[in-house]
Amino acid sequence: MKIGQKVFLGFVFFIFASNALAQNSIGHDHFVKNPILPGFNPDPNILRVHDDYYIITSSFEWFPGIPVYHSKNLADWKLVDYVLKDERILNLSGTGNSRGIYAPQISYKDGLFFVVYTNVKTNDWPYVDAMNFVVWSESVHGPWQGPVFLHAAGIDPSLFHDDDGRSWLLANEIDFRNNNNQSSIRGIVMQEFSTKEKKLTGSLKRIVEKSDIEGPHIYKHKGYYYLMVAGGGTSWEHNVSVARSKILWGPYEWDEQNPVLSSSKRKDVRLQKAGHGSLVETADGEWYMAHLASRPVYKNNEFDREEGYAILGREGCLQKMVWTESGWLRNYTASPFPEDSIPLKGVSGTHLDSGIYCDDFSDKALDIGYRRPRKPIDTSLFSLKARNGFLRIYGGDSFRSFYDQNMIARPVISLQSVAETCVEFDPAGFRQMAGLICYYDTRNFYYIRISRNEAKGKNINVIISDGEGWNTKELLQNNIPVEGWDKIYLRGELHGHSIRFYYSSDGKKWINAGDALDATKLSDDYNNKYGFTGTFWGICAQDMLYRTSYADFDYFKITSR
Repeated sequence: MKIGQKVFLGFVFFIFASNALAQNSIGHDHFVKNPILPGFNPDPNILRVHDDYYIITSSFEWFPGIPVYHSKNLADWKLVDYVLKDERILNLSGTGNSRGIYAPQISYKDGLFFVVYTNVKTNDWPYVDAMNFVVWSESVHGPWQGPVFLHAAGIDPSLFHDDDGRSWLLANEIDFRNNNNQSSIRGIVMQEFSTKEKKLTGSLKRIVEKSDIEGPHIYKHKGYYYLMVAGGGTSWEHNVSVARSKILWGPYEWDEQNPVLSSSKRKDVRLQKAGHGSLVETADGEWYMAHLASRPVYKNNEFDREEGYAILGREGCLQKMVWTESGWLRNYTASPFPEDSIPLKGVSGTHLDSGIYCDDFSDKALDIGYRRPRKPIDTSLFSLKARNGFLRIYGGDSFRSFYDQNMIARPVISLQSVAETCVEFDPAGFRQMAGLICYYDTRNFYYIRISRNEAKGKNINVIISDGEGWNTKELLQNNIPVEGWDKIYLRGELHGHSIRFYYSSDGKKWINAGDALDATKLSDDYNNKYGFTGTFWGICAQDMLYRTSYADFDYFKITSR
């Protein structure tokens, strides 16, 4: 069994409310701390079916696609499955960095779950190849039927099931006809969708013409259709805005107090880049918004957005919402700024998580929390049977590859995080390597690896891959001889904007493997502002010669504080 397995994906703390919040929380028992889904969990979309709550998130180039989280109380969330679990449904081979699965949406009608999503193959201005699909199932655990192609007009599809029995597919519309070599968003388009035939019917029509909006959802409340959209891009100006109409096709009236959620005018709030919201109503008639936000680290420990970097990526958060007497949606505090802690009725007790995950690879299958870039975790390449109590990883492509990277990884969920492993590996030459990695994408990572060179034999060094903009540099830090070592312990420590690596022969006495490194380079902000994921801790092996070498990993431990 796993040692002390406590996955921080359900990380929540219930804390006592401040006096200011307490005035707004009469009748609520406890407060839940954001983010409810820490680390790489962008574009959270929330759904309630009876007394079960579900959130799905974007997964981009990571496999499996579209994680599914479940909760009974909106406070404690657990990763229970994925929607796109095999290459019959999802083929990401060759998909570029921060491409792949964007902004999925989950809905429920007539006993079926529907998930719509975008698969972005290219995003090379002015053209965007973004194909929208639907899959469906009687259970969130599958089997999922489909996928059925819908259209490629734009990204972020969403199904709205009206109370007259008809269903409608929304998305934003991308237009490449301009003179600045950039695509632009024209607005929101809609088309009828047959849930029985699983296909679009009628014609695609624009219901709102407005630039720079995405992530559309429609909700019906007290005779109005409410259109919720994300705006301001995906960085510091990100936000959520709302419009409404008595008629589904509009015209839509925009809330004069938009945005209803944003961090853009408060650089000192803890949750920055807040946006991309979706709504859920509880059985008691209360409303909550799931949304993304980031917890940046600041190089100078000041709230300077020019020096702010979201190493953890975009995380899943929750806000309590209320309806005004005039029928508009507001944060329960009447402020558009995201709250660190929100009240939840009916939640009792205090849940504290130690933040320790440790896998000794003694189970029959790998933990559900592991992911691999672009490919399924093939048991012939990641074997728990080859050697009892070890995970054997066979060497694959280099880290520049968009195809066969033999790495399993977990999102970093805290800016104070330590990863550790023990490896047995006997490389034949410099083209074979294995070790511990702190990974953002194929261009940006730090990797303490075991390899071999002609001068020092078996050795340890740290690869520094720096891919700012479109230029990528790779440096080797040190060359530490470890000839004759059977077991090699490797360790990485992330402390805010700094990361450092260590090695050991016994797992007790740790030796510094090199200088402190700049962790802000593992962020959306550093990555040419077109990165949308987050940082991962991973273990991996490469064999750029015969594809026959392998490394045996004794354990993989991550501690988050």
